[in-house]
Amino acid sequence: IALMKAMGASGKILLLAEDHERTAIKSFRNMKGVIASNLGQANTYDVLWADTVIMSRGTLDLGQSAPRGTDAHAAQQRERMGNDAPVPAAAAPAETAPAATTSDTEGEEE
Repeated sequence: IALMKAMGASGKILLLAEDHERTAIKSFRNMKGVIASNLGQANTYDVLWADTVIMSRGTLDLGQSAPRGTDAHAAQQRERMGNDAPVPAAAAPAETAPAATTSDTEGEEE
């Protein structure tokens, strides 16, 4: 509570931390008017609900990192967590929908 007062946080508070900061998440989770979550589990409702959003430094870095599922993201995770940390495999590329042909759009009004 003293930390939040020192930061000037008031109202409903959303605390976002990294996965390995579980102790902080658990500590804040029991406080009234606080949602504590890791960045990957927070949703739009949580952000809109909050009057104040507090993010750990690591969470800010994650927000500026490469998209999840890319090789660049995996490299950033290994660098941040140490080279021995398990990193999820990159996601398979999405399939591209076939392009529309003239016959697909005939008869449509503009």
